[in-house]
Amino acid sequence: MKKIFCLMLWVLAVSSLGFAESKAEYSPNVVAGDGKNGNVWSQWTQNVKEAPVKEVRMRIQRVKGSDKTYVNLRFGKKGQALDGGKRIYLADGKETKVTWNVGGVSPGGQPLVLNAYDGEVKILKVAVIQE
Repeated sequence: MKKIFCLMLWVLAVSSLGFAESKAEYSPNVVAGDGKNGNVWSQWTQNVKEAPVKEVRMRIQRVKGSDKTYVNLRFGKKGQALDGGKRIYLADGKETKVTWNVGGVSPGGQPLVLNAYDGEVKILKVAVIQE
């Protein structure tokens, strides 16, 4: 009984320190591209709650392009690319799981924006982990 009580106190203490995370999931099933060389021009955008974003996980698939097809993620249409400017290249047409470590950056009222370059990319699933 004493162990259970101590465990309950620990859980309460940890949750009160703000370590609780929230996870929002989306299934956009849309294609993004840069509009060049016959590619569709489209960005994927999603508003998220105004709280620090820890990471963004996606399942994506290249549907058109070459090994030079890549994506990046940012807040807002003109914001700095997240995770140190990380570009994720898609080497084939298979579904790929990718992660951006955002590091607690808040959206600042801007939506998440995924851009695709040198091809077209289908965004299948998205999970946004926030503090």
